[in-house]
Amino acid sequence: DYYQGRGRKRTEDILPGLKEAIISLAEPVTQADPAMKTSLAYTRITAKAMRKALIIDKGFSEYDLPTECSIGNIMNRLGYSLKRVQKTNYSSRQLSVQNKIDSLMILY
Repeated sequence: DYYQGRGRKRTEDILPGLKEAIISLAEPVTQADPAMKTSLAYTRITAKAMRKALIIDKGFSEYDLPTECSIGNIMNRLGYSLKRVQKTNYSSRQLSVQNKIDSLMILY
């Protein structure tokens, strides 16, 4: 029976060093969940950028690497989740103060 042994092997098991390369590229741009609600680590690098970095920085062949979607799945299995950086929303008071500062700088 041995159901666990059936099926296709994971890509990170087939390609040696892929898992370690993804971890080494993702760690510098990773931060923990600030609310500590999940054990996921949020990263700002996309699967497309990760694939490009694996080719350029780590020397993997473009034909050996899986697609961007598969790399995204591998990153999720490793505990990385893509989280977009929120843009700063300025209040109207902050904007008026900033406009005054800008107008003073133009005068001088």
